[in-house]
Amino acid sequence: MSKSIAASVNYVVNKPRARVLAAEGLRTDSVAHIIQDFSLLSKLNPALENKAGHISLSWSRQDREKLPPGVMVDRAREYMEKLGIRNTQYLIVEHRDTQNPHVHLLYNPVDYTGRRIPVDFQLPRSMRVIEGMIQRYGYHLHRGKEAVNRQRLNPAETARFELHDAVRGVALGAKSWEELQARLQRQGISLRFKRESQSGQVLGVSFKMGKYSFKGSTLDPGLGYGRLSRQLERNLEARLQALRAGTRQQPLARAASLLQLPPGRRPYGELRLDHQALPRAFRQGVWKPGPLMENKAQLKLKSVWKW
Repeated sequence: MSKSIAASVNYVVNKPRARVLAAEGLRTDSVAHIIQDFSLLSKLNPALENKAGHISLSWSRQDREKLPPGVMVDRAREYMEKLGIRNTQYLIVEHRDTQNPHVHLLYNPVDYTGRRIPVDFQLPRSMRVIEGMIQRYGYHLHRGKEAVNRQRLNPAETARFELHDAVRGVALGAKSWEELQARLQRQGISLRFKRESQSGQVLGVSFKMGKYSFKGSTLDPGLGYGRLSRQLERNLEARLQALRAGTRQQPLARAASLLQLPPGRRPYGELRLDHQALPRAFRQGVWKPGPLMENKAQLKLKSVWKW
């Protein structure tokens, strides 16, 4: 979002090799007319601080042949519709300053009735919409930073990208901040928390490699303290679920193996009275593998098994 209509329009339209592909409710014969038309609708809701919404949609260079101008317009309109950006002015402009086909969407956050278009906290929904479009149309996944020509970066930018890759890679598998820190240290990377001076509450996290240090949110929005914390929690929960699922798999068969039943023989008789006793004991780790008489818990369970 931007507070300046003029700055947004000038950036989108006056970029070298920019081409206006489509517009709604705007005169596109001049930059001045576009700004005037945007401003006129904004007056229906003068209290709104942000005067222009700006979104960039970028595809992989591998999909260039699939994306003539008309198709890019259709995809941009589909994206806006699914995000609830409708009944308002918009401008779709193609930029050709990179090898990746991409368009810029400029829209008025005030609709034709004067209402504000609710687009706050739309990142998760936006990601779902994009993922759905990638699957539906068979596009290649364009991973922003992975498409950058890093040979042209200066040392600080190179370090930032290397930090991004390292932290992102470790965060996909770490299940706690302690594990994340230990695994990063093995790669020569340290992390530091920013804390509130009075309460000690963690406000953010930064990562350092050599002489270069960057805030997590500067490396990538997903590497800020809040999102990283949620990622670590999801990793831990996924691991716990996997462990629980593994414990539930065929508990009777695994328990029979632990009790060293003869091949082809299955428990019966009194087990029917409490058929969950042995699986429950197995899940709780009541006994260990080994000879039947070596474990008191196994002795206790022997009384409910006959073969």
